[in-house]
Amino acid sequence: MPSRSGKGVENKGQVLSAIISGVFLIASAAISGIFLIESNRIKEQSAATATAIARIGAPPSGQTPTPSAYIEITQPKNPGIVGRDAEIKGMISNAPKSAVVWIFTGQYLAGETRPRFWVQRGGPIIPLTDGTWTGNAYFADSDIGKDFEITAVVADPSITPYLQRYILSADKGTAIPFLDIPPFKAFSAMHTITVTRR
Repeated sequence: MPSRSGKGVENKGQVLSAIISGVFLIASAAISGIFLIESNRIKEQSAATATAIARIGAPPSGQTPTPSAYIEITQPKNPGIVGRDAEIKGMISNAPKSAVVWIFTGQYLAGETRPRFWVQRGGPIIPLTDGTWTGNAYFADSDIGKDFEITAVVADPSITPYLQRYILSADKGTAIPFLDIPPFKAFSAMHTITVTRR
């Protein structure tokens, strides 16, 4: 005949097991809910981006990139530290005389595997005859302590109206303030560095 103490231990073990199982089920449900919410948020952002792109038009596709074109960001350093308004300097070579430079900033958002990109105002940047160029990138005060990518691209002037329409649309509050997929296929060359907002 089993002792009462033995049965009590057995009952406690069953209760503990039930509690652990319950906690596991609750945690699993919570995690599933979080992923569902994040997935829906990303879908909504992508849909909003598609609407914005439809509003301002598609990027030009007739450009023939120049494979030998080269661009480099020389300031800030990589990795670097930036303030609210960062001066971006660099140089290009082997690019058509009509080529211009545009600057993007990118940031990885929670739950996403690729950065979101913002077109920086001040473009297009026209390089000097020696290939050097200077532009600016803006980082909000709420971005202090966050990491960003700065991407400079060599572009054909045909992309300019598209990017300018995007900036104007964002300024008017009629488009989300980032590009889901920048039209990098329209660019001849690009260079990316990583910076931290101080």
